[in-house]
Amino acid sequence: MVGNNLPQLTGTKRNLLVLLAAGALFTSGCSNMVSTAPGSNLVSNAKSIGGKVHGGSQPVSGATVKLYYAGQTSAPTEAATTISGADGSFSFSNSGTTDQKESGNIYSCPSKSDPLVYVVARGGNTLGDGNASESNTAAAFIGVYGDCSLLSSSNFITLNEVTTVATMLAVQQYYDPAFEGLAADGTGAAKIAIDNTVATIANLANVIAGVANQSTSIPGIHGLTVAVTATPETSKINLMANILTSCVNNASSSAANCTALFSSAVPPGSNVTNHNGENFAQATDVMQALYYMLINPTSGGSSNLASLFALAGGNAAAFQPALAVKPSDWTVAISYSSPDVCANGGALLGTPSALSIDFDGDVWIGNGQTTNGNVVELTSSGVAATCNSFGSGATAAPSAVFIDSAGQFGGAGNIWSALSGSTTLTRYNPNSGVSLAFTAPGPVLAIAGDGPGNIYITIPGGLYVITAANATSSTASLPTLVSVLVTNATSLMPGLAGDLWASSGTSAIQHIVPSITTPVTYTVTPYTAPANTQGIVVANSTPSSVFVSSIAPGNSISYFANIGDTGYLLQSNWPATAPLGGINQPTAIAIDGAANIWSANSTANTNPAFASDPTASPTLFGVSELSSSAVPLSPDTASGGFQKSASYLNGSSSIIIDQSGNVWIAGGAAGSNFITEIVGAGVPIYQPYALGLQTGRFQINP
Repeated sequence: MVGNNLPQLTGTKRNLLVLLAAGALFTSGCSNMVSTAPGSNLVSNAKSIGGKVHGGSQPVSGATVKLYYAGQTSAPTEAATTISGADGSFSFSNSGTTDQKESGNIYSCPSKSDPLVYVVARGGNTLGDGNASESNTAAAFIGVYGDCSLLSSSNFITLNEVTTVATMLAVQQYYDPAFEGLAADGTGAAKIAIDNTVATIANLANVIAGVANQSTSIPGIHGLTVAVTATPETSKINLMANILTSCVNNASSSAANCTALFSSAVPPGSNVTNHNGENFAQATDVMQALYYMLINPTSGGSSNLASLFALAGGNAAAFQPALAVKPSDWTVAISYSSPDVCANGGALLGTPSALSIDFDGDVWIGNGQTTNGNVVELTSSGVAATCNSFGSGATAAPSAVFIDSAGQFGGAGNIWSALSGSTTLTRYNPNSGVSLAFTAPGPVLAIAGDGPGNIYITIPGGLYVITAANATSSTASLPTLVSVLVTNATSLMPGLAGDLWASSGTSAIQHIVPSITTPVTYTVTPYTAPANTQGIVVANSTPSSVFVSSIAPGNSISYFANIGDTGYLLQSNWPATAPLGGINQPTAIAIDGAANIWSANSTANTNPAFASDPTASPTLFGVSELSSSAVPLSPDTASGGFQKSASYLNGSSSIIIDQSGNVWIAGGAAGSNFITEIVGAGVPIYQPYALGLQTGRFQINP
């Protein structure tokens, strides 16, 4: 949950965070650790901040309510404590100065950092009868106010099951059930990412009223007279809230519903969390149980899912409308849609087909509209911030979008895009707003870049490079031929050693390795893969290891790793073939910070709900997740994958994971006007990958 009146992280606050990060972040590896500097208002504007605690529709009295500062390279810090009143209300007062020790309900912002402030309520009388001798220790709620320097007296949070679900969805990759609190790595990138969760929570729920949002209209910025509508899976949020209520509204944690909740919300393996190697004990309160439901969204199988669903209480439950049919998983999506057009007459979101993520966590979208194609920037919370039309003469849609490594010293990297079927390649600087057009020797099919700033492109007849193209030069240089052996490659990605990998829709992928001598020459080695290769992604390893997807007849995902002098070999358990994890014609793949593989499936699977509900759609599109050892992490049948209704997925051509673990998907039927975010479902990964190559953070946690 997030207190009201907190701004979206754009403008001054976001720029400040970027500049702070740039000043101390970019060296490599563990030396990235910084303590992000505070905002300008260290005392904060708040005379007091507050809220109320409710379990279902009843106030919770006598709950212990604690204010915390989220950890930065450390565990959270307790800032203040109070007890909820008979009506569930609570408040905290600001000391008026910095660095004061905790004193009851009085908090004091630290002077050397600007931490995210959150609140947790535990125990208390949850039956609404005022009996002070009863305290349900299983009751636990969480909410987020925002950065300490931004707090104001208008901040108010209703701590209940709905807002706890919304909060945990957004912050799940920063939550540690061992100490039941929030913490992030100490890098500037991680600070921006955890702060971005604030606005995501606001898109999921109205934290003042304590209800799940049906939809939210988000106006554009920077002069864009457009709006984006954020629509979460409201009924699924309410369903999970009702499941928690079944335990909360009891006199004690020994109630049968609590026992059933804790045994059915199965702890995850550590490979799906931000806590690699950590073992998780059975939940003892509803906050832990909710975390396990979200981070392990299949709950270990259909039996546990059914047990959890049975706790919800149907139409008599507190939060409505709630999903009436047992879901196949607990993931929650938000669609971001818009019918609006940009200044050139092209759609803000018109058949979006390509995605990239910048250092701030903003999503850059290449629209597939055949005329007046645009590249659009949405912030992590769905605010339309840029609509670059390539000038009034553009008549084609971008076929690829890539962000280079130029963002090292603050702001975003350059945005590279190619117009479909055109020889035009455009470099757009989002800091200056200036575009520069490059002429390719043929229609551009794919774009990639490395840490030093070289840009690689493919055309039907070969692979080319533009050297040091992330520079601010106002003159476009001509691409130089790398190899004519790399033909028709539609997916391209570099590795750690200056090598490249290409996929071209054949029964092989290609490894392109530069010589260590000058002039540089390139060796191209093919490796056999299941037919019709599509997306390709490189993992963090030296030598590189690589994953590739294939559609029919291959319909699979393959994993190749270097085995000494024998070169790259397909690994055991691979390829992972359909329907493992719900895989069905995976056109694009992505990797998260734990090296789990995500696929965007271009063909729908059978909807398991259709058997019991003939009004449901017989098929649904989905997204699949596999571990690096080919263990399915998404529902694992021909009815599998993380399925969503047509309002969220109707086919997929691009998928990417951001610095908070949100999974973004684009692509679908012609004329579609939305992209989708599956909130917090992946392990956070550093973005953009070209900047990661430069800073030693390639394909790992922020």
